[in-house]
Amino acid sequence: MLEAVKEIDYNEARSYYFPAASQESGDAYVACLDIALRFGWKVVLTHVFQPPCMYTQTKPSSIVIRPDGGVSRCISVYNDDPDFSGGNIAASDPMFENTDIGKTIEGNAEKCKVGKCPFFPVCMTGCPSYKKIHLKTVHTAFCRRGHLEKIIQDLGRLQNKQPKAFEQLEF
Repeated sequence: MLEAVKEIDYNEARSYYFPAASQESGDAYVACLDIALRFGWKVVLTHVFQPPCMYTQTKPSSIVIRPDGGVSRCISVYNDDPDFSGGNIAASDPMFENTDIGKTIEGNAEKCKVGKCPFFPVCMTGCPSYKKIHLKTVHTAFCRRGHLEKIIQDLGRLQNKQPKAFEQLEF
């Protein structure tokens, strides 16, 4: 259920529900979480606080290999987009390392640094595949600060409302 909220949140074709990473999508997420907790369902909050993605790792611990041997640094991007391509495993020297990613993230992070965003270590300027699809470039920041602050605030309220159920959450 919570993954569905995230998919609607990130799906441009469904933007009539609510804008991506908006306070409205945060409200929808927490409302679904509240229902799930009332039903006693196991909930893992990695949908909100995603771990560092494959793309942002200089030396990735995992890659996607397509049937043709092409390598992608992102589980969501399977094509030969140069922003995501890691070469081909059949090549004599495939480019598994993402040596320029630090420069890309730093270049995108000016707004994050000026605003002293506490979420920067987690979001690293936003999901690269989302930025490429919706903003047409990975060389920009997609700020989710308001969205994350709203969810954290509402999680605090939810913890007060359902303390026993809240203890069952996995982060």
